[in-house]
Amino acid sequence: MAIKFLNDVDFVQNSLKKAVVENISTPPSNPVKGQLYFDNSNGDNNLYVYNGSSWISATQSTQDTFKTIAVTGQSSVVADSSTDTVTLEGTSNELEITTSAAADKIVFGLPSNVTIGNNLTVSGNLTVDGTTTTVNSTTVTVDDPVFTLGGDTAPSSDDNKDRGIEFRYHDGDSGNLGFFGWDDSTSRFTFLTSATNSSEVFSGTKGNLDVGNIKATSLTIGSTNITATAAELNKLDGVTASTAELNIMDGVTATTTEINLLDGITTFAPLTTGATTTTKGVIEIATTAEVRAGTDTTRSVSAATLQSRFSTGTFPEDTESAAFTETIVHGMGSNVIAQVYDTSGDETTQVFPEIRMTSGSSGTVKCIFGQGASASQYRYVISLVD
Repeated sequence: MAIKFLNDVDFVQNSLKKAVVENISTPPSNPVKGQLYFDNSNGDNNLYVYNGSSWISATQSTQDTFKTIAVTGQSSVVADSSTDTVTLEGTSNELEITTSAAADKIVFGLPSNVTIGNNLTVSGNLTVDGTTTTVNSTTVTVDDPVFTLGGDTAPSSDDNKDRGIEFRYHDGDSGNLGFFGWDDSTSRFTFLTSATNSSEVFSGTKGNLDVGNIKATSLTIGSTNITATAAELNKLDGVTASTAELNIMDGVTATTTEINLLDGITTFAPLTTGATTTTKGVIEIATTAEVRAGTDTTRSVSAATLQSRFSTGTFPEDTESAAFTETIVHGMGSNVIAQVYDTSGDETTQVFPEIRMTSGSSGTVKCIFGQGASASQYRYVISLVD
């Protein structure tokens, strides 16, 4: 039977040797703050102390029992456990950090999606081994002057896929795909509009280029390879051809008969007389003003001057939400015919807005609409009357 001490025992800082704390399998009842006991139940074997509200383990191995760690105002957290793990978890879609007790290490894990609300700077190398990488940035700047497409090592076989840049654009009617790059099937670089991407193999309409000079070692038009030299092509410059120049064109010394075939007469005399409806001769190209006047009988009409009697185009430039007026400057005076067509439906139909014609700016047409319109909904044709 244990001896009861009914007051404190002061050892005056002397050692308590070979003392054993109470060994029991269940915590003592009615404990007081600071009370100890050793749990001798199977699998526990830990020393416990009462903190005034609950029993907590007083041995190092007791860290196995913690469930939550709250840290404020600290720059680091140290956890050393034999079985449990520490989890520092953010809100949905944020970075998760866990400590692995067995390997004594910290593991950085990601949920299915991660959202970082602030800026992210990676000072070292960044490697992404996923299937798809999407960058939703309005401005992207890359210091590397060369992009490498198709992998980070030389391919060992032909995968029959194209290489290049796919881009999206709107042609005024609908959204489309375009493509700049290497066509694997033709072994040529290509530019496509209205393109289709079928497993990285592109097809579509060959696009137009607007460039300055073109330098090429060979030239092919359609399926015909041009064999003429640059010097020979320079001969076709719009000046009066000499006999030597004609020889270059046909590859032999030109005869009088050959020259007659070129100018349509039976002698090699130069054409100096003016042409009429019945006589061959030299003819002058009419100016725009002469074509618009419509009275000259001795001059010829070119495609450009003939077009000067007409004006076509689409409007409005942007969507109009309410009634609007479209002013078209055509420069043909006020004696014109103006027609307007609606192109928004399956069929193009003629419409009749209020039309006013003035001679201001050498000729303008005002089309007045009592309701709004979508961008480029209408097409106009303006024809010179006299």
